[in-house]
Amino acid sequence: MQKRAPKASASVRSVDLDPWNNVQEFDFATKNTADLVAAPVSLTGKAGETVKADLGFRNKGPAWIAHPRSREDVARTDIVIPAGARVTKVPAGCRGVNADGSDREQALGAPRYFCSTGHVVGEKETFSYPFELKIEKVVTDAKGSVSVGQWTPGGTQGQRWDPNHANDKAAFVINAKDGGATPTPTTSATPTPTASATPTPTPTASATAGSGTGTTANGGLASTGTSAGTLAFGGAVLVAAGGALVLAFRRKAAGRA
Repeated sequence: MQKRAPKASASVRSVDLDPWNNVQEFDFATKNTADLVAAPVSLTGKAGETVKADLGFRNKGPAWIAHPRSREDVARTDIVIPAGARVTKVPAGCRGVNADGSDREQALGAPRYFCSTGHVVGEKETFSYPFELKIEKVVTDAKGSVSVGQWTPGGTQGQRWDPNHANDKAAFVINAKDGGATPTPTTSATPTPTASATPTPTPTASATAGSGTGTTANGGLASTGTSAGTLAFGGAVLVAAGGALVLAFRRKAAGRA
């Protein structure tokens, strides 16, 4: 009697020879946006005094933004210190740089600071970086700035999904003539998206409730508003407050089937 060849086991038949093609990703876009708004700050003080300032921005919404896979920063806050003041306390998530944006060793006393957001920015969320500054010399109407946007080697530029770049930059003034600071609009057009280098890693500080804006330090990197929470998909996404997916996933690395 001729014997039949044994049947292949279920485990052998179920082996996927190329699991990389089991999932496909694609890009798409809708009209939902997220508007990042830099907060103007005005301080007053005498020579020798130490003042506190919460410097940062808020997300006007309606969407929230996240980089759940790459976990890179959603945005960078670029802070230029007014003349006559010296930073004596730097908050978590911020690093001192030279006036041209190049690296420097000392964090204290820098003329400029780059601050990270972490990989999630919630809708209606405020990011506040509490600095302390000593007024070494009184300079009337000493002007600096607070800018928020996409990371670039020399600072920031407007995010492509941000509909209003005019509010990406605001004034940071010490001993203003008129007693207050007003937003300083940018005049650059919306940049064409280009590939950019990976941002310099910075520790993502825990978000804690704070006053958001003003001149009272909250301690550490503070954020207020609704937190976006953890995502389980995608590369860069924007999600409206109602929960609808807005912006697309990043493509997989080249070389995968």
